[in-house]
This record gives sequence, structure tokens and C-alpha cells, in this order.
Amino acid sequence: MVMWISIFFLGGLGVLLRFVISSQLNTHSLVGGFPLGTFLVNIIGSFFIGWLIGQNHFQISESLKVALIVGFLGGLTTFSSYSLELVQFLRAERYQLAFLYFFLTQVISVLFCILGLKLSKIL
Repeated sequence: MVMWISIFFLGGLGVLLRFVISSQLNTHSLVGGFPLGTFLVNIIGSFFIGWLIGQNHFQISESLKVALIVGFLGGLTTFSSYSLELVQFLRAERYQLAFLYFFLTQVISVLFCILGLKLSKIL
């Protein structure tokens, strides 16, 4: 029951942080409507998921890892927003931006997850 409550509250914090980052950065995008905030929360979340999975230097219980990954990072990252933004680019026939967003999100998210995993072994 404690883990469920932890996931619930940490998820709320992750969602709140995602809202703040996305609402600030998506409205100030440097690249013609590119959803920078959504992109960044997915990259940051990927990094920390990799780091938490791989780290063994700090005494973090498995239940706390689960609560952080499923709750906080699950709330922070947003595949549904990413999917909607990608579909909106396609519907608006902004194919280059759609491809850029798709490619960068997929490749960089995986690379940041690997980076987090590798850094967890060092730090």
C-alpha cells in the first residue's frame, strides 16, 4: 500500500514538472513550433530511467526505484503528448518537422537511457 501511495504522489510531482517545463518551453520554441518541452522531458526521463536501473552506488531500495520510475518518471515523460504533437505535424503536412521530431525523440531518448545507465556505473 505504501508503494502505491508513493507512486501516486511521485507521479503527481512528475506530471506537475512536465506541465511546467512543457508549457514554458513549448511556447518559446526556437524551431518553428518544435515541441521542445515535450522533447526535453522525454530525454531527461530516459536518462534518469537508465541511471536508476543501472546505479548501485547509492542505497536505493527496489521499491523506491519502482516508485521513482513508474511514478515520477512515468508522470514526467509523456508518450501520449509526443504522439499527439507528431500527428498534428503530419495533419498540417509539416513532414520535415514531423520526421525531425520523430527521429530525434527516438534516437536521443534511447541514447540518453544508455548514457544514464553507463553513468550510473561511474557515479
